Amino acid sequence: MPAIRALPALCAAIAPGIGRALRASVLTKLRKKWRELKAYPPGKRFQTVHEQQKNAPAWVKPVVIAGAVVAFGIGVLLSILPGPAFVFYGLAGALLAIESAWVARQLDRGEVAARKLLARFRRWRSKRSAAAAHRKLGTRA
Repeated sequence: MPAIRALPALCAAIAPGIGRALRASVLTKLRKKWRELKAYPPGKRFQTVHEQQKNAPAWVKPVVIAGAVVAFGIGVLLSILPGPAFVFYGLAGALLAIESAWVARQLDRGEVAARKLLARFRRWRSKRSAAAAHRKLGTRA
């Protein structure tokens, strides 16, 4: 075990930039996955990712579920303490959607509903600000 703990220090001594290179590689992969997710049509994003993960190695499922449980736990903790709990709830849901078709469908439905609600809010806000501008100028809309 001590040899495993010394491995990062050994790598840093042999090639000082290796840690940065590994972090950059991981970030590059995450950015690529994020762009792929955004490219899928709304209402099918999570289901598509779920379908793609069916061919993943066997060790991926427990790791993803454990990550979802940890993210949910952090979300609960941040609900009590000050912090962005909703980010961790969203992360937990996204991770569960990778393994569960039902969760993937629910998240896709939720995304479509949230987009419709946001569009309605934006229309209401633009009408409200236009009416306020007309009132200020003393004209009618």
